[in-house]
Amino acid sequence: MRTDPVNKVREITSGQGADVVIEAVGSPQTTEQAIQMAKKGGIVNIFGVADTKAFSQIEPFDIYFRELTVVGTYAVTLDTFNRAAKLLASGRLGIDYLLTEELPLYELKKAIEMMKKKKGLKKQIVMVKE
Repeated sequence: MRTDPVNKVREITSGQGADVVIEAVGSPQTTEQAIQMAKKGGIVNIFGVADTKAFSQIEPFDIYFRELTVVGTYAVTLDTFNRAAKLLASGRLGIDYLLTEELPLYELKKAIEMMKKKKGLKKQIVMVKE
């Protein structure tokens, strides 16, 4: 049985919702969930890259009534990418729980097909010198 992320956030926060929610997937469903997870007066950051033709069922009254701040973030520069890669490589971030599968380079075609079919949120391709 899958856990409803909105209900889980409500449970963890005693029904309040989260102060800040970062949507990093880019799907209409997760964008809607991010707004539902935020507490009254909360901040929702839309960081995930959505398809240019994607639409969400967001209720403007909900944003107004709950006094939410919704901001988009476009922060893809070579410098920020390199800094993020170094931080990830350092091992200082505990991200193992984000990885759904690890595939060797020779299974690149399979990884691309999985991403196209949205099988998992993140994929990792590891090149190992033998």
